[in-house]
Amino acid sequence: MKNIGVAATILLPIIAILLIVSQFICTNELVAISSSVKQMDSEIEKTQASIEDFEQQIASASSFAAISKKAEELGFIVPQKAVALTSSQFTVALHTQ
Repeated sequence: MKNIGVAATILLPIIAILLIVSQFICTNELVAISSSVKQMDSEIEKTQASIEDFEQQIASASSFAAISKKAEELGFIVPQKAVALTSSQFTVALHTQ
């Protein structure tokens, strides 16, 4: 019986120390993984914001192109020379060729 008591007094502190050390190691690894995940999430958010900006630019470019094409079909032209006539209340632009 004394041998079991002596073995327990020697082994229990060693096991406790090993468990504490392994807990520190696991915690350290989890913190490292967590910081990597946070960094990846940040990169994903930046990429998604860039994609949204590009989508908006594409939408405005295609919208402008569609409006320009429709205006050209309707006979609108880019003025070469414009003359502005002003009165006391209104401003009128006149296209001359």
